[in-house]
Formats: sequence, C-alpha cells, structure tokens
Amino acid sequence: HDANLTPEVVEAFVKTGWSIAALEKGVKRAHIIAPINGALLQELYTRDGSGTLISRDIYEGIRNANVNDVAGIYELIEPLVSAGYLVNRPK
Repeated sequence: HDANLTPEVVEAFVKTGWSIAALEKGVKRAHIIAPINGALLQELYTRDGSGTLISRDIYEGIRNANVNDVAGIYELIEPLVSAGYLVNRPK
C-alpha cells in the first residue's frame, strides 16, 4: 500500500477493479459515474456522458435513437418515472 495515494485515487482503483471483475464475468460494459444528481442520465443519454466507460470489446460508439428504440427507452426509464425521478411524458 502506497501511503502517497489519496483516498480519491484509491477509490478510483477500487471501482476500476470492480468494473474489470464484472467484465470478466460477462458484463459487456461498466460505467463509473459520480454520485451526483443527473449523472446517470447524462452518462446513458448523452454522447460524452459524465463518467468513465470501460468496455470488454471494441466499443462501436453511440448512435442517435430512432423510432425502433422508443419501446426500449420507455421500458428503461419506467422505474424512474414510477419512483418520481422523471416526469411521465405522453407517447
């Protein structure tokens, strides 16, 4: 253990280790994000995200959503709407 490592650096190493362990067990991508309001939505729904993406394969990039993605997006955000974190929008 290097006494020169800050708690923030140690935390980053721990989260990276957890991410690598998940990838080794079959998870395709791991996202490390800060625990701040809106960070998860920004990470998942913006091109640049808000955190760090670790992928076990070559990451192909992000594309714009199309009409075929709508049902999946609603399924993904439904728990957040039900919990009151997101406002329900008409389809």
